[in-house]
Amino acid sequence: MKYDIFISYRREGGSEFARSVKAALERKKYSVFLDFDELKDGKFDQRILDAIAEAPVFVFILSPHSLDRCVNEGDWVRKEIEYAHSLGKQIIPVNKDGDFEGLPAGLPEPLMTIFSTNQYSDIMVGQLFSDSVNKMIKDRIHPVIHRFRWLKMAFAAAVILAAVITLIFAHDSKIKDALVQYDSLLCHADSLLVQEDSLASASQYILEAEEIAEAWQSSRHFEEFGGRAEALKMKLEYKRDSFFVVNKNHVDFYMSRYREEGGKENKQEALKYIDKALSLKNDYDLSTMRRILK
Repeated sequence: MKYDIFISYRREGGSEFARSVKAALERKKYSVFLDFDELKDGKFDQRILDAIAEAPVFVFILSPHSLDRCVNEGDWVRKEIEYAHSLGKQIIPVNKDGDFEGLPAGLPEPLMTIFSTNQYSDIMVGQLFSDSVNKMIKDRIHPVIHRFRWLKMAFAAAVILAAVITLIFAHDSKIKDALVQYDSLLCHADSLLVQEDSLASASQYILEAEEIAEAWQSSRHFEEFGGRAEALKMKLEYKRDSFFVVNKNHVDFYMSRYREEGGKENKQEALKYIDKALSLKNDYDLSTMRRILK
């Protein structure tokens, strides 16, 4: 909110008093819009309407004949008052020294209703000026500004709370999705451990699961992954060792037959199982044997 109070006035007979009221309100730390001070470039229209929209309080200076021209539809003062009324602003008619003589004949609606139903604030000039301004602030301005600022803070707090809740739920949704994907990869990997030819694929799935868990390493949710990927890696290594031993036994069998009987078929079978064993883990003796057989 840029402005607390918008002051509307008729230049003839009201400008100097309007500036005095503005200065008094600013001394009380209110932000006040007065077109004479704010719009030095002479560009009015939308900027005035924007200022009225921003300020919760609309003060109108009632000087003699200030409403006479409001019978004209294009009168700018009339536009200001009607616009403030349409936005539900707190409209405070200010009667300087009781000089205002009454509503002119033919004053259109809603102006007639506005100035008939809104209590006037009498502000005296001279020694009673400050006291009468303070009374207007206490009775008419402070309650509105206080309520407006409180509602604005409450709304801002609600927005922040909603954002936090959204982030929490979004975060919870993300961790749930991550855990589901993590478990799915490990279940798939586990199902592949029964077949020797699928161990490489199982290893890849475990690696992907580990990457998901590592992304949450600095989060309090990291423990929810429970090290299941590490446990499955140990199972994979056990399976790899088991299949390696099986293949090595086949190598020993066919090499024994090859030494005793010779034969191309025994040699090829020995090489086949050497290659299968070496695909599981490196072994110097098997590598040497393969070079000799080749």
